[in-house]
Amino acid sequence: MIATPRKDVVLELAPRIRRVFPEARVIAVHGASAEKWEESDITIATTHQVMRYHRRFLLVVLDEADAFPYHNNPVLYRALARAAHETGKLLYLSATPPLYLQKRLVSNDRSKSASSAALPLASATHVLLPGRYHGKPLPVPEILTIKGLHKRVRTNRAVPQMTNAVKRSLDAERQVFVFVPRIDDVDVVLAYLQKAMPDRSEQMAGVHASDPLREEKVLAFRNSRYTLMVTTTILERGVTIPKSDVLVVGAEAPVFDEASLVQIAGRVGRSFDDTAGSVLFLQAERAAATKLAVRQISRMNQLAKKLAEAGGDNA
Repeated sequence: MIATPRKDVVLELAPRIRRVFPEARVIAVHGASAEKWEESDITIATTHQVMRYHRRFLLVVLDEADAFPYHNNPVLYRALARAAHETGKLLYLSATPPLYLQKRLVSNDRSKSASSAALPLASATHVLLPGRYHGKPLPVPEILTIKGLHKRVRTNRAVPQMTNAVKRSLDAERQVFVFVPRIDDVDVVLAYLQKAMPDRSEQMAGVHASDPLREEKVLAFRNSRYTLMVTTTILERGVTIPKSDVLVVGAEAPVFDEASLVQIAGRVGRSFDDTAGSVLFLQAERAAATKLAVRQISRMNQLAKKLAEAGGDNA
């Protein structure tokens, strides 16, 4: 079983797992799924749907272990453990493991640090993978502080740092994630960008958790029907778009903590055919989280480089 807190990730993983294991029966189990009671070789389920299973799986993989609603939910902790067979194993995956999980799985004083970059590479219960499968560095975000950012956007005043970044990406035939902190900001920023680029307005859309067309819009974005998506943090993980760039508007907002910003930056450079891209954090005032996110990504790149060099020396 592969479990994940968010339905979007289930819908992203299912076709990818089917491509990798074409001979296996793979089902996707979520609230609206018609496959809840079907037999399978590999089950991909939201963590709430995991409560259906008791001592069934020899391997339970939890993807995005730090994501809502699994994170800080003891009921879901127990449900996940109960889904594993008595002799089964639990495997937790996270790019930004929460502190409680670090303390639980890593027997090392450095696990007291809030940053996964401070963890040792390995112990009896964990492995740290600082680099991506294609071996290229993680894109490092650029931070720009713009006074009066939100007022400018709401009154349709020029924010060239935003519009120029978007135009560069779209002119290069790339897709763009535009993250905003609040649901109310989705329509505001979308309208601003559509007015600034009227010739591309029909290729832009906005989405948030309570949007009734959420699944349709995300699918259209995956299929390049939309080239720009203004979104809340619902798309900070689990959605892979080749040749994409990221812009965060209002990166100083509390909802964008270090872990969230690292996840958001991780939307870029995921494809083997497109390992680079741009990540821009626009903030109305200086914020600690943006600096911490950049520091963590940079540390991971340094560690991955050292490991690659050590591997070359040992070859």
